[in-house]
Amino acid sequence: MASSNATVQVASFDVPVGVNPYAWVQAQLLAQMYPPWASGFHVRFIVLLVVLAAVIILSFLYLALYTTETRRKGREWWAWRVIERPAGRYLIINQYVGYPICSIALGAMWIGYTCWIYQMFGGAHADPSPLFYFYPFCWIPFFISMSITTFAVLSGANLASKGRAPNSHRLSPFIANTLLLGLPLCMVVAISVAGIWSGRKWQIFAHSWTAAYDALGVAASEWNGTFDEATKAEMLGGLGADFSGSRLERYFEFRSSQYISTVIYCLSASILIVINLTGGLYLLATLRALGGQHRVVPRNEPLVAPLQPFATGPSALDTTGASPTPNSPISFENKDSRSSSAWEKMSASAGLKRLEWDVTLFFIAVVPACVLFMGFSIFMANNLTVVLTTPSLYEFAFMGIIFIYACITFLSLLALTIKTALSVYSSRSRGSARLGDDTVEANLRRRRAQGKAGPAGAGGVGVVVCEWKEIESVYEEPWTGQSTTRGSLYPRDMHPGSFVGGEDTL
Repeated sequence: MASSNATVQVASFDVPVGVNPYAWVQAQLLAQMYPPWASGFHVRFIVLLVVLAAVIILSFLYLALYTTETRRKGREWWAWRVIERPAGRYLIINQYVGYPICSIALGAMWIGYTCWIYQMFGGAHADPSPLFYFYPFCWIPFFISMSITTFAVLSGANLASKGRAPNSHRLSPFIANTLLLGLPLCMVVAISVAGIWSGRKWQIFAHSWTAAYDALGVAASEWNGTFDEATKAEMLGGLGADFSGSRLERYFEFRSSQYISTVIYCLSASILIVINLTGGLYLLATLRALGGQHRVVPRNEPLVAPLQPFATGPSALDTTGASPTPNSPISFENKDSRSSSAWEKMSASAGLKRLEWDVTLFFIAVVPACVLFMGFSIFMANNLTVVLTTPSLYEFAFMGIIFIYACITFLSLLALTIKTALSVYSSRSRGSARLGDDTVEANLRRRRAQGKAGPAGAGGVGVVVCEWKEIESVYEEPWTGQSTTRGSLYPRDMHPGSFVGGEDTL
């Protein structure tokens, strides 16, 4: 009597004795082409949905906080706009709006995709034909979202720069707008073509499995219950061509297409990383270079660059290197602590720190995601056979990178939301304190305007009566072009210290 553990070698399979060999090999082919999920798949599926839902909820919360803060400061809410500059028009994206909107759209799309995957593999077997085009379906929205974040930072860095020619930036409007619109479009086209081509090769390769699978199903239904050498020879004759010939050739074609697609994916991700780091680090360096500088911009003067404004007439910093004069259309003056209030210094310092924090988070949210995506693509290409036959790796291939990106986005949005909430709270607190200071300052100005003097003598110093005028300072946020005007009373021989680029200015 044959042992229950006895097997018969058929092609690359060890078929147990006593079972329907055709049905057994058919099940093995199905498990290799579409392996079942590893244990705990349902729990991981629920966790992924929770993380994606949390990203969407947090994005809406951040948008609500940003909208509240924008309206409280009397600013205009916008997602994109065209900024006029002497050299031309620049198209810019409001990063504070674009990033959460992209997170909402991408999170909603991936929730639908994850549910579709669960429906396909969580229960009964379904037609997996659309699965072959997984890469273009998922990676196109991913790269669009990363591109919007990347080029918003690059636009801010460019508008914060000063070119060699007067009244210009480092990137001309044509180059900047082409990078913003043309490069993402080229990436989308390249990724689409590579993904569809690779998916088609995968589909052709899978059809060889399908042909063998169908033939085994027919043979299993006609099996007479005996498994002898004749049956083994029949199975080998029917499957030999698929296992050693055309199937192997199609597999190598699929693997080659996967290598080429991986090169395109990694090249696109590398471009985003380089542009993101270049723009983000330059913008951070510009913000830090401002330091304690306070720049005065007269009312109604156009700002050519958010962080480095200069005049439309004679340049404030002309080619001769001459310093701007007080009568020039626009001038910058650095004053010590006596020429600006402690309130404005605190507001400028807080605004710079917040901007550095925001810019850092924005490009840090992109760089790790792109690096992990590159590692994921390379791993998939180099371990294709192992991934297609190992349940845990097969699951990671379809949902692992989504979970990683969702966690990175959640942490970035959480940090931005907490920082924005604290900023709103501190701004309101400082605004309440400022109202009390303004009342005392107004009474003092009224006394001075009436010619009243403080006690002199006995160590006292008489108050010098001076004439006051109202100066309106213009503030413009970095990479947004949003201007805010504020009026204050200052002596005629003094200028208020102003912060150009403050999110926390009231």
